[in-house]
Amino acid sequence: MATGGQPQTLDNRIFLFRLQILVIDGGLLVLRNILDQSLTSQCITFSACLNQEKSTITRLKSRGVITQIQFDVLFPAGGKVPTSSDLDITLIICLLRSLKCFGLNKKFDWGATPAPTDVTVEADICRLKNFRNKISHISTTTAIQQNDFTAWWNDIEQILVRRCSPALNIQQTIGEFKTCPLDLEEERRIQKEIKKWKDYEDEVDRLKQEMTDVRKKVTDVKKDLEDIKENVTDVKKVKKDLEYVKESDTAMKRNLEDIKANVTNVKKGLEDVKENDTAVKRNIEGIKENVTEVKRDIDEIKRRQGTDETRQDRQKKGNIFQRFFERRRYNRSKTSKILLKYAMHVVFQTWNKSNLC
Repeated sequence: MATGGQPQTLDNRIFLFRLQILVIDGGLLVLRNILDQSLTSQCITFSACLNQEKSTITRLKSRGVITQIQFDVLFPAGGKVPTSSDLDITLIICLLRSLKCFGLNKKFDWGATPAPTDVTVEADICRLKNFRNKISHISTTTAIQQNDFTAWWNDIEQILVRRCSPALNIQQTIGEFKTCPLDLEEERRIQKEIKKWKDYEDEVDRLKQEMTDVRKKVTDVKKDLEDIKENVTDVKKVKKDLEYVKESDTAMKRNLEDIKANVTNVKKGLEDVKENDTAVKRNIEGIKENVTEVKRDIDEIKRRQGTDETRQDRQKKGNIFQRFFERRRYNRSKTSKILLKYAMHVVFQTWNKSNLC
């Protein structure tokens, strides 16, 4: 591996530079070949694949997996149809692992290091991705040692040869990468590409952080909504309790009105009882007066006739008694009516009290 403790030599920088060329140029060539072969095997064009998977690509952009610049490459303004030649390594790897139209294994674990015995397309794409990440994070001031260079070169070369179409003659291209003369312009091109990778990673990290912040805000909003729902439930419960209180208050008012009406009836009944009692007393007084009058009449008859009464006197006496008893029957009838009315009133008031209870 690259080490910072050893002094840098020109060869160490050349080793790093040639590895970068192998991954950037050789890896891109092979990945484009994999993409085109996958589309051919699925009998679909690249533009048709993009249109078919546009919802997935849009979702990847919203999650920060694809940047706006990469999205514009796939769906350029003006209706231009993109090809695999317009794509860089990062975008090709993202499309191969995310879109169904390429027919790769969706259950493959892209986050794990493939086993040495796994030589599937998915495993080789994952290895190229890992080498790209390693090389892009090695500083040009640190470079790489020769033994690391040799080991990495052999591993990457095996992947490229295994995955490239024979028609591309990739073995010859790899040999040229290893022996071609290096100039300042070529180094700048490679460093520019490396910078693009780093900028992409920074942009992805930024978007992921934004997504994390958005998810946190969404979680907070959901929590606030739950609190609002609980408050609404409490308000509905309070409202229901208030309705119950109002109904109870209305029922109490009705009961109070009934009680007032019953009290009024009781008072009226008491007044009637008093009046009836007074009438009974007056009747009794009248009876007493009648008896007294009868006695006076008898005494008068006795005084006038003595003990020897004539038939006419007896008739007169009988008439006097008849008037007395008729007057008693009349007074008794009137008294009975008054007592009957009072008894009915007492029964009615007793019934009202039982209903109130």
